[in-house]
Amino acid sequence: MTIVHELQKKALIENIAISDLLRNAYAVAVKLNLIDFEQWLKNELNGYRNEHELPEYRFVQGIMRSYNPVYGWMDVTVSDKRLIYALENLPIIDKISEIENLAKSGQELYKQFPPEMTRSFAQNNLGMQAVIFFSKQQFHGIVDSVRTKVLDWSLVLEQKGIVGEEMTFNEKEHVTARNITINNLVSSVTNAPIQQGTGNTMNIERCENDLSNMKFLVSEIKKLIDAMPQGEEKETLQADIASVECQLKSPNPKMEIIKELFSSTRNILEGTCGSLIASHPAIVNAFKELFG
Repeated sequence: MTIVHELQKKALIENIAISDLLRNAYAVAVKLNLIDFEQWLKNELNGYRNEHELPEYRFVQGIMRSYNPVYGWMDVTVSDKRLIYALENLPIIDKISEIENLAKSGQELYKQFPPEMTRSFAQNNLGMQAVIFFSKQQFHGIVDSVRTKVLDWSLVLEQKGIVGEEMTFNEKEHVTARNITINNLVSSVTNAPIQQGTGNTMNIERCENDLSNMKFLVSEIKKLIDAMPQGEEKETLQADIASVECQLKSPNPKMEIIKELFSSTRNILEGTCGSLIASHPAIVNAFKELFG
């Protein structure tokens, strides 16, 4: 069987890992000196560094939801057109193997907002947190798109008489291959909306001991906040701690969000009332144990 026919065969078998298929395709691209295809395959295998180079199929739609301690996760009504556009055009830059694993996982798929947006939303929504959820079908769609494009490419090669006998290509096949471009198979987005903190955020496994320490830390920090004079720092701390409490009450707390909020809290406390923290070694030790 020729190398191109072998590639077609693998592209048609869904239970073959997408990364294995792409490595075969990469060998073909390198042997034919098809630099554009080689770069596309590298990006898919290793992940995209530049979001402006992302193909259209790597943008997905997200659903913004917030966690209500009483009602659980609830959809958030969004009126900001820029935010709506961003939610409908979220870039996925991860390795294709990671995307395939996410699509097959039993976990819910979501990504976090940047800490500033998380804090702002919490301050205006009674301390509730908002994240972006995705449907797994979209991640299956990315994998299927890549698999189909490899199949289409291999069929074009065959139509042009490029098949690669015994794992090699002759001079005629090399010359013919020069006229084959990637543009007809993979279209890139030139004005892609760029998001902070791109890529999927997988669920982080809970550590019950850490959760217990975090709850203790919250209770101690609240005592410090009560002793602080009114001001912007106090209001920010109150909002951050309310957000942490909301997360800790969730059946599936988002640890990265909690850590970001605690980091902000720690910075404020150390910057505004260092001497007060120094007199509370329990807080200092809890921060060190949890976050170093």
